[in-house]
Amino acid sequence: MIGAPLTEEFLSSDGYTTQYFEKMVLRWKEGLPVTPRSVGSESADAQKLPTEKISQPNAVPIYQELLFVEPTLDPARVISGGEAVQGVGAMEAGPGPQQGATKEIVVSVGRQSLWAYEDGKLVTATLVSTGTAEIVETTTPLGQYTVLSKYQKQTMQGVINNEAYKVEDVPWVMYFDNLGNALHGTYWHENFGAPMSHGCVNLPMNVAQYLYSWAPEGTAVTIIP
Repeated sequence: MIGAPLTEEFLSSDGYTTQYFEKMVLRWKEGLPVTPRSVGSESADAQKLPTEKISQPNAVPIYQELLFVEPTLDPARVISGGEAVQGVGAMEAGPGPQQGATKEIVVSVGRQSLWAYEDGKLVTATLVSTGTAEIVETTTPLGQYTVLSKYQKQTMQGVINNEAYKVEDVPWVMYFDNLGNALHGTYWHENFGAPMSHGCVNLPMNVAQYLYSWAPEGTAVTIIP
């Protein structure tokens, strides 16, 4: 994952069309494929840092499965009876509420994860799919919002970058801005954890149904990097 875009495309001094993202810098030139810029090597060269390979110190253990313990949630931070947590969100309580609301849904674009909180405690967490960010129109907007309107089922259609789309019977839709971005159930893919959408937050069906019944209009929604 490369994270959200930080700049528009621009022509750099080396002749490459370049764009900065949260976790990578991509560049391309006509006739060549898109490649990541070697930011780490460039930074090391600028600081005159040694980059030669070194032997592994004796104190560093060799990889073993026993070195890794799956993290667990503190029961005191979780509300029982919520929808089962799944994916990255299941591994921890997340960043916590951002707006101080009684109920809040927090989505991380960089981690492709969602956490829902009630009175500061976790009620569910899951992997999601946010916008592909290939263009501005398919970028999930960062910021603080609320659930503006809800539809149990809706056909979504429109035109983005001269391409028409139509998705029928999208379930458990909750719009959080006036630009058409929503949290909703997703039956057409299960690739959660990777950007896939036109800007909406794609949810697994069971989580979408749970959040739809749990979150009334006015529920805080925060999209973070």
